[in-house]
Amino acid sequence: MRKRYGSKRRAKEEVLARYASFIYLGNVRYGFAAASLYYFGILLAELTAGDADKAALLAGITKSPGEYAPTLADNQKPLRRRNQILALMVKNHFITAQTAPSSQQIPIHLAAHVNGPIEAPAAAENVLEELKGLGANVASDIGMKQLLEGRIQIYATIDERIQRLANAALENGLNFYEKRHPKNTGLVQGLVVVLRNSDSAILAEAGGRRRYKEHNATYSDDKRVTPSMRQPGSARKPIVYLAAFRQGALDLDTPVPDEPISVATRGDEPIKWISNFDNEFKGIIPVRQALAESRNAVAIWNVQQIAIDSVLKTARDVGIRTLLHRYDATTLGASEVTLLELANAYRMMASAIHAEPYVIAKIEHSGGDVIYSHPLACCAVNENRLELSMIQEGLRGVVRLPSGTAHALDARSFPHGKQHCRISERQRCGKRSDAVLQIAGCRRSRRGANEILPRCRQDAGNERLRASGHPTACRLPAQRWAWQDRFYQPVKNVCRKHGRNCVQNRRRLGQFPINRAYL
Repeated sequence: MRKRYGSKRRAKEEVLARYASFIYLGNVRYGFAAASLYYFGILLAELTAGDADKAALLAGITKSPGEYAPTLADNQKPLRRRNQILALMVKNHFITAQTAPSSQQIPIHLAAHVNGPIEAPAAAENVLEELKGLGANVASDIGMKQLLEGRIQIYATIDERIQRLANAALENGLNFYEKRHPKNTGLVQGLVVVLRNSDSAILAEAGGRRRYKEHNATYSDDKRVTPSMRQPGSARKPIVYLAAFRQGALDLDTPVPDEPISVATRGDEPIKWISNFDNEFKGIIPVRQALAESRNAVAIWNVQQIAIDSVLKTARDVGIRTLLHRYDATTLGASEVTLLELANAYRMMASAIHAEPYVIAKIEHSGGDVIYSHPLACCAVNENRLELSMIQEGLRGVVRLPSGTAHALDARSFPHGKQHCRISERQRCGKRSDAVLQIAGCRRSRRGANEILPRCRQDAGNERLRASGHPTACRLPAQRWAWQDRFYQPVKNVCRKHGRNCVQNRRRLGQFPINRAYL
């Protein structure tokens, strides 16, 4: 060290500087610079002699971050520790004896966002893995060595608020599961990943829970999100339907058979008959219903019509990079994938934007210069808008149709991001738009008008459905469209009571032929 830095004193200063840059100071903050910005909202370089109380508080945390890191709830221990450090600063002549009493009387003021530790070990591990890849492929001066020496600062895409919500959701969800299955208490694990729709940035990542095998201690979070392979089950089915939409073999109203069907097995083993979750078959049903209810038999029938190769190609196009097996059971999730791949596939179907997940937003040099910034998403998915619109609308049915597997999310008791419209039955029948809003949810647009969710585009699918004479869509003010109301049972019930109002209103708005069987 002396030979490298020229003197023993300079070598000791370098060791101290590295220690100060990487020591843990609570709330997932490493180094005094990060701690000062987090606890006080002030850069470390901006602290002056008048901020001796803040400097003493940071120095006091080093002894035991678990006890002396300040929070908004209780700061008695951090306060006593800070005052002890101030007394030591007087004794060692870092501050005057006149300064110490006034500093000791100052209460601890923290930045408003200090609510407790944000634990995201999976995200931190992912950052380090991505950093290694950048060092090998982007620039030689970006890597673990530069990070450990304090030469670079990494900014991640993780959103603290969303990470906190993801951690809580994982814990609460698994707790509820264990209440329903007491024999599995303490033995269940889970994982969560949240991606930004526009560019696939990782906003939150949790690969495990704090309580495991009935021990309430910090659980070393396994990297389940990125490398761990799991069978996705029925989460694979939308990709199968998208493959069929791409071929033009189906649309949402195509009748398909929910009937007993078999798949071949390997070797001399007998064929396997496919059953549904409820051990029932419903006969001929529309694709929309089959997707919403996750009918296994229909999914297998679908892949046998369009061939497994088209399903595998569609999976690659929406971001599945793992090699999938070429057999029909892949349709039901037999081939394993990572959670990150599956989440990105759904993100691509929702946004129509090609992007690979990433967690490093930018890297700065110690001097503040940006030496790396993640490039923008490259391009849109090479898909016909009608095909993506169909799979998006089909997935909405999973929540909105009364028989959908996730219809519970559409209940009034479920906390929605936007408040549902509250209107009377007569008002709902008197205004066709309000009737659909009551089912789909509404929000106030910037122009101040109620906006239908979802809005249907005036595409070839609508033209085909209108030509068939079905009560498919209603033209609403400001060119807004309401999707097929005949699938929403609450609307039917209301309109049976006030049928004439509904019919008159439809005619007044110049809507399409009405099949009175639905009123």
